[in-house]
Amino acid sequence: MDKEKYLNSIIKKYQPEQQPEKSETFKQVCSLIKSWAGETLQSINLVGAHSKGTNISTSNDVDLLIILDSKTCFDLKQLYDNLFSFLTIEKYSPFEKEISIGIIHSKTSFDLIVSMRSSENIQFIKIFNRKKNLCINTSITKHIDLIKASGLVQQIILTKIWRDINKLYFPGIYLELSVLDVLRYRKNDSLEKSFLSILDFLSEDFIDTQITDPANSSNVISDILSDEEKLEIAKTASRTRKLANWEEIVW
Repeated sequence: MDKEKYLNSIIKKYQPEQQPEKSETFKQVCSLIKSWAGETLQSINLVGAHSKGTNISTSNDVDLLIILDSKTCFDLKQLYDNLFSFLTIEKYSPFEKEISIGIIHSKTSFDLIVSMRSSENIQFIKIFNRKKNLCINTSITKHIDLIKASGLVQQIILTKIWRDINKLYFPGIYLELSVLDVLRYRKNDSLEKSFLSILDFLSEDFIDTQITDPANSSNVISDILSDEEKLEIAKTASRTRKLANWEEIVW
């Protein structure tokens, strides 16, 4: 099998079986959110990898963006804490994440992101970042549109497969934007050549490259990882780049 066919077969191997929004579990979690939010709820949106077409079977969390009325009497930190308490009372065993609350329902992992529509720009939302203890302004819609229109979905998926095989902590948005940065002027390269360029970048330039939110340059996405976490990614990419066969790189 030639290299391109092999890489495409790997991508196919990791395709999820079904779309989450069609499942009963998805409907149950949406119903749970509605019961918590009540009249303050504006919408529940499927975001993250599922909305961009970059999800794979090994990291198939369902990201739900909960948009609340900006006129609610609570701030975002209070809403985050309130949802966490609600889920605890409902016995969902929630766990805190950087900008979301994680739960597992019927063997499906959900990341629940509490947000408010920005009063200054309806295309933007405000999200509470627990790790930094502050609110950030961003546009999830812009993220989704950017990835879907990039022409680099296959390259992103292949990088995610490599990440998961090597058990690396490399959040999706950071990985996706890194791939776009590397391949911005190389969209016509083969899948093989593209992925080797990604490995070269991760090995050599990743640690010192600042990646910012395309919707708000003051949000530095590359700050998500510590220097140690970035170094682990760089070392793994360097080791991978030296392997002779594609069957040793992704499988």
